[in-house]
Amino acid sequence: MIIFMRVKKLFISLIIIILFNLICIPFANASSVPQIDVESVKASLSVNAPSALLIEKSSGDILYQKEAFTPMYPASTVKIMTAIIVLENCSLDEPVTVSESAISTVPSGYTVSKIQAGEILSTRDLLYALLVPSGNDAANALAEHIAGNIPAFANMMNEKAKQLGCQNTYFTNPNGVHDANMRTTAYDLALIAKHAMNIQEFRTIVSTETYTLPSSNVYPLNDRVLHNSNHLINTASPHFYEYATGIKTGYTTPAQNCLVAGAKKDNIEFIAVILGSTFPNTGNQAKFVDAKNLFEFGFTYHYDSYKEKSQAKQSGIWCGVINTELMVDENNKPRWGYVFYLIARTTLILIAIIYVLYHLITKTKRYIYNRTHAKYDFKY
Repeated sequence: MIIFMRVKKLFISLIIIILFNLICIPFANASSVPQIDVESVKASLSVNAPSALLIEKSSGDILYQKEAFTPMYPASTVKIMTAIIVLENCSLDEPVTVSESAISTVPSGYTVSKIQAGEILSTRDLLYALLVPSGNDAANALAEHIAGNIPAFANMMNEKAKQLGCQNTYFTNPNGVHDANMRTTAYDLALIAKHAMNIQEFRTIVSTETYTLPSSNVYPLNDRVLHNSNHLINTASPHFYEYATGIKTGYTTPAQNCLVAGAKKDNIEFIAVILGSTFPNTGNQAKFVDAKNLFEFGFTYHYDSYKEKSQAKQSGIWCGVINTELMVDENNKPRWGYVFYLIARTTLILIAIIYVLYHLITKTKRYIYNRTHAKYDFKY
């Protein structure tokens, strides 16, 4: 009899749990709720670049893609991986001596950060020189410091790319100086950027608008002010974007305009990648316009769903967050299907609570009774 009662209780508990989970299927996706045709909006989205991608950072979900898996030249976006290797292999206060070759091997016309041969700077200072103005000389100095030479450092970059899941990426140098053999894709760059933005030091550097290099053993002045090449975080730029978190720009003649950008609102963060934009590198830069259009698409049509998932995860709610706005339609009339869903869900939760409380009370009363009558339990 005792075994039967226990099996019965277990069976009832399992039934309640199963029903509870079934009733928690999000009703917001039901056909009675009008849905915006996001696919149509996405199809009409204005993105001029030949290759582009938008992902939600936490999940890695692809929200928009245009030739995102087509190999392209990366330009200075490779510096994201350079920074990852540096941050994972030495401390920010580690001194680095800039070699003559680190400066002299940068081709004419490429961006430099005004560091000097023989100068001793910290890894932190060189990372700012690398990521803020996109200093190719700083990239070389850091690569030589970490691996001894450029080819060895490139091997480290390629190995890390494989670890991050990149399938179509091959690096030959740490700065993005054009090489016909170097390639990547918008998707692979998104994977690399997603990893980089999990490193707090990286986030801090790429979101910095200006940085001043300190005086050193070779350069006595404090006048080397570095300006971020990412207009999305430049408050004086017409391309400034209030939710931008930075990351990295790039440009070479073969690669054209490139950009890996981040934007965050509350706890929802998106990463956009723009490759091969053929608009001019100065003036009205289309890569920033493309990135802003992608971010606006993400925040307009996907922000709420990811916010609800985030809130549910943080609060430990299994069934998600109830959206009371779905209880009425556009004419302010009740959506009875959703109302009945809420009633059924609430009722089932109450039944479960009452069931648990009933057994707790019963067991408590039984325990008290046994305790108070124990003295009459004579043994002969």
